[in-house]
Amino acid sequence: MIKSYGRGLAFVLLVFTLVLLLTSIAMPVLTSEVISHPGGSTVEVDPGENFTLRHRLAWDDAANPGYYLIAIYWDYGDNAWYFTLESAIAYFDNGDPIDATVSTADNGTRRSIAVSNETGDWRDGEFTVDITLCARGPDGTPHMGADNHPVYYTILQSLESVPPAAVTPAPVTVRVLDRSVPGAISPGQNDNGNWSPPFSENQFENVAPDENSKETSNVTIPENAEPCIEENITDLAAVTDTSLTDNTVDSTASSVEWVGENWIKVRVSEDTFVREWLAESYGACPSLAASIAGDRAWLKFDLSGIPPGVSITQAKLYLHIYGEQELNDPDGLFSACGASVDWWGESWLTWKLQPEVGEAIDNRRCVVGWNVWDITSFISSEYVGDGTASICIKVDASHARLASHGNVFDSKEASGDQGPYLEVFYE
Repeated sequence: MIKSYGRGLAFVLLVFTLVLLLTSIAMPVLTSEVISHPGGSTVEVDPGENFTLRHRLAWDDAANPGYYLIAIYWDYGDNAWYFTLESAIAYFDNGDPIDATVSTADNGTRRSIAVSNETGDWRDGEFTVDITLCARGPDGTPHMGADNHPVYYTILQSLESVPPAAVTPAPVTVRVLDRSVPGAISPGQNDNGNWSPPFSENQFENVAPDENSKETSNVTIPENAEPCIEENITDLAAVTDTSLTDNTVDSTASSVEWVGENWIKVRVSEDTFVREWLAESYGACPSLAASIAGDRAWLKFDLSGIPPGVSITQAKLYLHIYGEQELNDPDGLFSACGASVDWWGESWLTWKLQPEVGEAIDNRRCVVGWNVWDITSFISSEYVGDGTASICIKVDASHARLASHGNVFDSKEASGDQGPYLEVFYE
């Protein structure tokens, strides 16, 4: 719940005033605890990517309710030097949610956010407060590269029977990585002579339905591009396009693009979702549903663009939830699961025809914007296997709190460049 800063600011000022007034008074033993916080740490994030500040707290007094408040702020100049709040949630170790009321303030150069439970909580135990920010401006402008854009904050925690205790950690160093490699793609060659014009002109013509073609092009990397230090001319990985129902395929549907030295961005080659017991296909839909009601999203990635013989050190899956959507169940978990077969197609997959779903590789609570799963082990296995990875996104029913638990992600058919992709690092 996000609201104006009026009552939240009064609450913050009251608590800070109490802290100042009580500095000269002997304080009783505080039975609440700040277990850990990210203060003093360094967070590395890509422009436009989410990152989470995690705080571990505890209450231990059955006779009194507990309170907490986490106040953070950062200074900014314009939309390219800005963080955007994506979500704030609090929950006990067993998954039970805790109130996380958000108050905000902005004076034009400083953005302040307070996350708190204002009504008190009678439950005891260890709990987590996650504040997720995105390295972008309010208009969607990605944060420019920066060695350090610090986030400052204070943690206040108390039980009703004692004065509040304040912890003021060192700032969090947020390092925004600049991996952009501007370059020019030269016309390439494809393995089907009927397809034209060249790949660099953004479309293919003379394409028969359900026909495949691969094209290999070169990208010219400027000499001052730091991520590419060995060569200025780098082969662009082969891309695969599949025609659907007409004669033209937009090249933006290509499955692989080169983005830097020792890492690659792999766009989804096929994506769809299935709905329980319905014999309908949703391959052309601009969204991907995953819900406890029986929706599962399916993604397929062609890994052939990853250079041969390398060792994958990290692979991250990115799925986007569009900004107008209201999350049905922010506390629920979504599982990225691998499948051992890749024979399915987005144009005909249904519930009854879907492959068997494997064990969960990673689980994540989702926020509006970009969501990231670590699927390194699965992609590494598929890379040395058949070179194709199929992934199912489904609800972890054991952590679903609401009967309506579910989310809708952007598919590759969605407007804008917000379709699913992998970010693969290798050595």
